[in-house]
Amino acid sequence: DQLQADKIHLADKIWEPACGGGHLSHVLQRRFPFVLSSDIVMRYKNAEQCDFLEILPTYSWGGDILTNPPFRHAEAFLRQGLRFVKKNRYVILLQRIMFLESAKRHKLFQEFPPKYVYIHSSRIAIAKGGDFEKYAKGGRSMCFAWYVWEKGFKGEPTLRWIR
Repeated sequence: DQLQADKIHLADKIWEPACGGGHLSHVLQRRFPFVLSSDIVMRYKNAEQCDFLEILPTYSWGGDILTNPPFRHAEAFLRQGLRFVKKNRYVILLQRIMFLESAKRHKLFQEFPPKYVYIHSSRIAIAKGGDFEKYAKGGRSMCFAWYVWEKGFKGEPTLRWIR
């Protein structure tokens, strides 16, 4: 596991705040003792309904946050997540590689550099709204990466490729 090789030890508590149909939550529940799944829309029976971006910024979360937020809200999810987690805890986002682009996000990465970017060397199955059948017909046309922020980290990101 690449996270262990890089000495990233996730907490026993993981929050998936954009859980959708629960696809990522199911995987997390097999690996972690406590997974909080939430979303603005109830599509997963084990989720709590809440708008992650509307929670008061004074809230504190004692674990890590790992999610695949909507692309247009990824920066807001990152900023909110970094407010919630404690120093040296992680906010991990699955996003397209193109998340690295744009002058606006360049400023974001200057302020909050990711510690690691794990680039998928193969295209992975991502389906909007959990409709994997519809997605399979169109092929896998986008490249994704896991972006890992450690609260308080300052430095240059490390790039890794995962299979």
